Amino acid sequence: MTDATSPLYVKPRVDPALWRWLLGFARYCTDAHVLHCMRVMAPLGRDALAAFDRVLTEERIECEYTPGGYLEVCSTESGFEGAQHEAAIITEHGYEPEVIDGDEVRRREPAMGKQMIGAVHYHESATLIPSLFLRQLTASAMRHGARIRNGVEVRSVTSQSDRVTGVQLASGERVTGDAVVLATGPYSRHLAKRFGLLVPVQPGKGYHRDVDIGPNGAPRMRIACVLAEHSVFCTPMDTAVRFAGTMEFSGEKRITSCGPSVCDS
Repeated sequence: MTDATSPLYVKPRVDPALWRWLLGFARYCTDAHVLHCMRVMAPLGRDALAAFDRVLTEERIECEYTPGGYLEVCSTESGFEGAQHEAAIITEHGYEPEVIDGDEVRRREPAMGKQMIGAVHYHESATLIPSLFLRQLTASAMRHGARIRNGVEVRSVTSQSDRVTGVQLASGERVTGDAVVLATGPYSRHLAKRFGLLVPVQPGKGYHRDVDIGPNGAPRMRIACVLAEHSVFCTPMDTAVRFAGTMEFSGEKRITSCGPSVCDS
């Protein structure tokens, strides 16, 4: 966890809240809890995919949406065994992952080399370009009457008696509403605290790099792949391949973002 090149990196530091969270996380790393989560998450996964299909069609959003799934490719026997174990669990909850050997991996994705001994093909998934999706989704929301205010900071959630009434901005202005959705990631901890709510999240960030397709760059891939042993996701796009990986727990002050915003409709 202290190796910055590993799939999970924790910057060494004195942070009691982080270590309490990690210890609590470790207590839930059990087979029983995995099955509990699958019972909850499996139906949500199917509903989410259907919701994306509907939104993209109805709002005519163009974001290089590519159905057909992805390959979890493995280069070691232990990695392949782990991938098959996960696939077996998912199969019990209505999904249909397909286990394939190395030759079939290279047939479906010629960019994979001979070191790949097998893979699991997860058919019930899709990829898209997040920036294109969010920009067009924002435009669609505004066409339907949403008002989006960028560059403002929410200091607190306001309430009266036992109901939420809106939010108060850093400027002192109050934005009223019948409901408030906390979609602020790790910052939700502070906003929920005054209501006695503990939101069990920690700041985490990932990394990605887009490599142009070409002779000295990335190969032109047919299908998205995740390298199982390294947890690196390779997503083919129009003119590049996006390589994404690593979850880094480095604290709130080191999070890079585009700034907070408020959406009221």
